[in-house]
Amino acid sequence: MFFFISLMLIKNFVTLQIDELDNCISTILNNQSVMFEDLRSFLGSYEFLGNDVWQWILSLLIVIGGYCAAKILFFFNKKVLGKFVGKTETKIDDVILNNTTGPIMFAVMLASVWWGVHRLEVSIGVLKFFDYAYQLLVIMNVCWLITRVLSGLITESWINNPRKKDKVDDNRIRIIIRTINWVIWSLGILTALNNMGLNIGAVITGLGIGGVAFALAAQDTIKNLFAGFVIFFDRPFKIGDRIKLDAFEGYVEDIGLRSVRIRLMNRQLVTVSTSQVIDAAIVNVTAEPAKRITVDLGLTYDTTPEKMQLALQILRDTPTAVGQIESVSYPYFVEYGGSSLNLKYLYDIKTGEDFYETQSKVNLYILTQFNKNGLEFAFPTQTIYVKK
Repeated sequence: MFFFISLMLIKNFVTLQIDELDNCISTILNNQSVMFEDLRSFLGSYEFLGNDVWQWILSLLIVIGGYCAAKILFFFNKKVLGKFVGKTETKIDDVILNNTTGPIMFAVMLASVWWGVHRLEVSIGVLKFFDYAYQLLVIMNVCWLITRVLSGLITESWINNPRKKDKVDDNRIRIIIRTINWVIWSLGILTALNNMGLNIGAVITGLGIGGVAFALAAQDTIKNLFAGFVIFFDRPFKIGDRIKLDAFEGYVEDIGLRSVRIRLMNRQLVTVSTSQVIDAAIVNVTAEPAKRITVDLGLTYDTTPEKMQLALQILRDTPTAVGQIESVSYPYFVEYGGSSLNLKYLYDIKTGEDFYETQSKVNLYILTQFNKNGLEFAFPTQTIYVKK
């Protein structure tokens, strides 16, 4: 209700001010010099669409004047007010100035067009159509102004604020901004329809009845929307996280209300519906403090105890050579296998390090050091003894 009243007050105020300005200008024109009156009389002897050419020219000059005024306002905000607010410590005034300049310029243009048209003699049908169009544009401009200012303030206060950036998921803030914008534009459209004489109550009732049928026909879509809100507020992962989701593993590129996009390790882009996401078991690899890797190694049976101790020491020294893994690792001589002496090596990849690149460096280091020290890897073999 407050929104509707505000829009009507703005419209009535603008109309009143334009009427007063029109009367003032008419008074000034009536008191001009004789030369000006002669020119006016000359042009007034010609008519176009029921109006003197002089009236058409004056209306055109009013519209051009409105355009010039809008341009002057733009340069004033940019060159004068922009420099002034740029010197302040807060960024709020910068956001308000940047986001209000466009709608205010458009409002000046609308006012000049309204003034230029209303001073002409046109048919009631044309004037009524123009008034409806004017009201619609005014309401849309007010909605544009409100959404720009609110979006700018929320973005500056949360997304661009380094003190709060780590506490709030940027994507959640963007969804809140979209929701606010959707509500404001919906109210604006309803206000415009109400001004055009439509029964808003009947429209809302019709939408309610149709909404039931729509909900039945779009159950999956509605389910995905609710699942999207669950993801945003539950936050099992965020954009940039590496996750495992059923048969998929990759990096999250986008989180929407209807779907989640994952870039797989083979660079393929997979889109998964949000309802599937919340029903699946999700492993957030990025959220792990470290990624535990297990390496199974086998040495030949002719390896001496001294060589086995050397192999264990090489594995203990691996974190020193490969900086992408944690400083503490766990090498063990675990069993006597069917064709090898088996070792198990456990190490943790540091958070943020590349998963496959780190494994490659560790494996290459172990292979190099084992070969350098004469430690032979075993492979499945079978010895057959024949009794004669």
